Amino acid sequence: MCHTISEIIGDRGSVFRCRFKGMAVLMPCLIVMLMAPLLLLGCKGKADYKETLIRISKKGTIESEIYESFDKPYYNKTELESVINEEIDDFNALNSNEERVKLKETVVEDGSVSVTITYKSCSDYKEFNNVDFFVGTVNEARAQGYPMTLTMKSTGGGPNISEEDLNTMGESKIIIISEPVLVETPSDILYVTANIELVDENHARMSSDSSGKAYIIIK
Repeated sequence: MCHTISEIIGDRGSVFRCRFKGMAVLMPCLIVMLMAPLLLLGCKGKADYKETLIRISKKGTIESEIYESFDKPYYNKTELESVINEEIDDFNALNSNEERVKLKETVVEDGSVSVTITYKSCSDYKEFNNVDFFVGTVNEARAQGYPMTLTMKSTGGGPNISEEDLNTMGESKIIIISEPVLVETPSDILYVTANIELVDENHARMSSDSSGKAYIIIK
């Protein structure tokens, strides 16, 4: 399940103290997980998507952009970044101090915050956020135990595909998510499960009222 700034404290146990009118206020911070999608403003284009997004590159690196309200007068960008970096440093320290996760950017604007975090691989995203997430081939997904007893619909108006068809598509690229977030793919989306909402040829999101896993096959 996705988490917001106000919820992450229960998972990570991290807070930072902000000063407002001479009083110490404990504020939970968003560290690593993604929030439920907010409002989608505009149409296509990176700058137009104002909701939590997972961007997958052709090289297999992952970039997450978390959007959330940040409108309290005692919220502090510098301290937020400090707590996020502390969590990232702890994670990287457990991985031979290799920079597998990195805070790329934090932007506070018009009462909202955008936090961009990069991950060296899908497994780093999965481990750091404690969610089910996979990017690879159909054969690799099957080898890792992901079930393929499913039906997927074509995004181009063609026939649906089933487990039998997937058995012949072993080298096809597949993305598996378990969070209701927007996904940006490195190539065109060809097939999706019923719990995926197609936004355009390179963007789709898991339905907010669905559970379990959602599958996307790309070109």
